[in-house]
Amino acid sequence: MFAALARAADRRLGEFGAREIANAAWAFVTASQHDAPLVAALALSLIHLRAHYTQRNLGSLAVGLYNARRGG
Repeated sequence: MFAALARAADRRLGEFGAREIANAAWAFVTASQHDAPLVAALALSLIHLRAHYTQRNLGSLAVGLYNARRGG
């Protein structure tokens, strides 16, 4: 199921705002779902939307994406 969600999210990332990207990253990391293509796409989206984040939020998301990428 998470693989299907990852593909659907990946196709629609252009429609995601800062909150949706953060929620998607949180959901996959919390569920210990380590989908490398989705993590890369989320990270790229964060770069484009960085003006919408505070420094603290960016730090938290960066740690979460790093943990997702390394599998833990």
